[in-house]
Amino acid sequence: MLHVEQYLCINIPLKFKTALANFRCSNTKLQIELGRQEKIDIHIRLCAYCLLNDNLAIIECEYHAFFICEKYLNIRRSYLFSWYT
Repeated sequence: MLHVEQYLCINIPLKFKTALANFRCSNTKLQIELGRQEKIDIHIRLCAYCLLNDNLAIIECEYHAFFICEKYLNIRRSYLFSWYT
């Protein structure tokens, strides 16, 4: 039996549902996925924003984008935490 994910049933714009679906399916523009497709070593898939601005060599993965990276801070404040909590 198929189970419909909750985010597909809540009243949010289609573009947000699409973004969540892409995230859940690992279909993102983050270096963790782009590097995998190009067969780049995982330790080199760094967040260019954090490397340039904070001098931090951190892998740009979903966790990093959702909870750590300053590049996505405004998006996090606007959407993630108000919806998540």
